[in-house]
Amino acid sequence: MDIDLTPEAKAAAADAQTMLAVARDFKVTTTAEYSTAAEQLKQIKALASKLNDERLEMTRPLDTTKKLIMDRFREPLAFLDDAEKAIKNAIGTYETEQRRLRLEAEKAAAEAARKERERMEAEAAKVEQAAREKREREEEKARALEAKGRAAEAEAKRKAAEEAEAARLREAEAKRAAAASMPTAPVVHFEQPKVAGVSSRQVWKFEIVDPELLPRKFLVPDEKAIGGVVRSLGDKADIPGVRVYPETIISSRSA
Repeated sequence: MDIDLTPEAKAAAADAQTMLAVARDFKVTTTAEYSTAAEQLKQIKALASKLNDERLEMTRPLDTTKKLIMDRFREPLAFLDDAEKAIKNAIGTYETEQRRLRLEAEKAAAEAARKERERMEAEAAKVEQAAREKREREEEKARALEAKGRAAEAEAKRKAAEEAEAARLREAEAKRAAAASMPTAPVVHFEQPKVAGVSSRQVWKFEIVDPELLPRKFLVPDEKAIGGVVRSLGDKADIPGVRVYPETIISSRSA
């Protein structure tokens, strides 16, 4: 979009470019040059004021129209913004509750899995203990047979006892393997409604509950307070970690 400027504005814009070219090469090394520079500043300020007046003459009607349009749309847009927030809050509340229920269900499932593992481990230990005790009883019977001179029967009993014990130990090992393969934290799935164009994500936020405990790297200097002390005391300001220095500010009025 091309905007036509008034002849006065065009001339002022051209003068502004010329002034910039002169200012870039200007150096102040003498009192006379200082005076010339001061006069240049006045002319620059005067030209800037003229250009601003031209600009405002063109933009004020636009600003007024824009304000009227903004005022017309502000209230209904605010209604819709509040409505959007209310719906999002309702959806967020639902999802937060679903996450809570899922976490509780996963916690309960994990506890149930822990108890089941413990039960299976206990059963495995019980099977092993029973196998050892039975083997010991059968060994006693075999020794009794040997004492009576029935060595062949004793050997057969020992072999049968060993095979029975091995079978029970394999059973116990299978129970332990099954217990070890159980998930420690079972995942519980909840059906999440899917609507085209609507999505959600979880973000983590924070609140400071005790500023005194914050690590130093998270503390931000109060530059406004520091600036107030420096402006008030100047070179007498003594703030650890702060360097105080002067800066010259040049001001001028239009010619």
